[in-house]
Amino acid sequence: VEVSGDYNIWFGRYSGERGYARSAPAATRCHLDTDAGLTIADHTESNAPLCLHFAHGACGYGKNCNFRHRAPLEADESSGETRVDIFGRERHATFRDDMGGVGSWQRDQRTLYIGRVCVTGAEAEVHATVWNHFSEWGEIEYCRVLMTKGCAFVSYRLRCAAEFAKEAMADQALEKDEQLNLRWASEDPNPRAKTERLRLSAKLLLDAMRGGATLGEDGSVVALPAKPRTRAEAEAEAAELAAAAAEEVEAEAALA
Repeated sequence: VEVSGDYNIWFGRYSGERGYARSAPAATRCHLDTDAGLTIADHTESNAPLCLHFAHGACGYGKNCNFRHRAPLEADESSGETRVDIFGRERHATFRDDMGGVGSWQRDQRTLYIGRVCVTGAEAEVHATVWNHFSEWGEIEYCRVLMTKGCAFVSYRLRCAAEFAKEAMADQALEKDEQLNLRWASEDPNPRAKTERLRLSAKLLLDAMRGGATLGEDGSVVALPAKPRTRAEAEAEAAELAAAAAEEVEAEAALA
């Protein structure tokens, strides 16, 4: 098929194309029990990213791969560079319009949208199926299936686990003959969800201050001066932030 215009690597299509054609079903799949193992990277480069082809179940290099073949760990979350993902790809300042791609470094996104889920059967059965398939890639904090829309939302404890799962389950099938459509989930407008996110942010800030650090204007952790604030001062400031955040959410809910 001939197309005109430049190829846009951000959206993965030519400027003359309209819409997004469905990709082909995945021909391979990663199985950690049989596919994971040591590679050259484990002996030569301790900070090497995970292998993207391994996540797809299609790495042909095996133990000779220069990237690591394993599931993401909590150490990857704490030691990783915020501007690159678990596979070493550069994140962007904003999300794509279709919420696909690598994602944004400005938001700690850990929730995936899973479309085209086959919802035949009981809701509990579909929920268990989604949970079983996605829990292989990391600890899940939240899983919800929308039976009327044929989709699900899965939230991981670690962002690196969400990044790995997004690639590992793209265009895969669950128990039926579906072809999953994975995207980053948009922000939940539910006031309760907003309050919970703000509460977690306040807790992270309090933990940072207890450890002799605070948050900078860009959201990064910045070391405090040689004379840090007392624990009582840090807890009082965190409580004020949490209270102000809760009031703001209540005001937004009242206006909605």
